[in-house]
Amino acid sequence: MDSKDKIALARKDVPDNVWDKWGAAAFGGYQAVPHALFRFQAHLDLSNGEMVTLLNVLDYWWEAKNTPFPGADALAKRMNTNARTVQRHLKSLQDKGYAVRERGTDEKRRFNLSGLAYRLSNLVLKEKGLVEGLNLDTQIQQVA
Repeated sequence: MDSKDKIALARKDVPDNVWDKWGAAAFGGYQAVPHALFRFQAHLDLSNGEMVTLLNVLDYWWEAKNTPFPGADALAKRMNTNARTVQRHLKSLQDKGYAVRERGTDEKRRFNLSGLAYRLSNLVLKEKGLVEGLNLDTQIQQVA
């Protein structure tokens, strides 16, 4: 099998809209991030550093049930910064309720991002006029 055939075979795993934008760069993987995260960045009070840290954490979150567990050192290396800066951003995300550090069954310290997902979902539902009169905080506690 020549290179052209190998690329064509690998290309089948990449959705057309992703391939059209990114080409072969998509072979390295890509992540789904809701547009709302970007649109509501200011409303969520996310600094640019927190946003970049969050996007890097999200890159480790492939399946809903498997929460990500990147370390500050690994994130800092990717982001070309120091681990202490990343730790401050992660602490701020926790303080805002968007991330919760918890120990998984595998004893790894994982990030539960359900707080962020619920907050974003509620913002979008409000934006669309689909939650008038509902107490979203109560719903979040019942789901969590």
